[in-house]
Amino acid sequence: QHGDEQEAQETYAKETQENTVARTNMEQGVAYKTKERTQLEAVRGEVAGDLSNSQDERDANTEYLGELGKKCNRKAESYASKKARREAEIQGLRQALEILETARP
Repeated sequence: QHGDEQEAQETYAKETQENTVARTNMEQGVAYKTKERTQLEAVRGEVAGDLSNSQDERDANTEYLGELGKKCNRKAESYASKKARREAEIQGLRQALEILETARP
């Protein structure tokens, strides 16, 4: 019986030591994971800020592109309208020339 008690005490001491080591390992794991979480949250904050800035920049670029498109995408003047405008300009110049020639003494 004395041997059984001695064996039980040794088993208890061994298990207590194992539990202490396991607890220490778990506490270190929790500390590491807590630190890692804090770092990841900081990175997440930075990435969220970068995303927000990128979205703002994209929105501004999209708006600018739309304005630029309105300026650049004007329809080209048709041949008929160019011809009519030129003929009217020539007619106006002819009239001006006639007025200048008749105004000469």
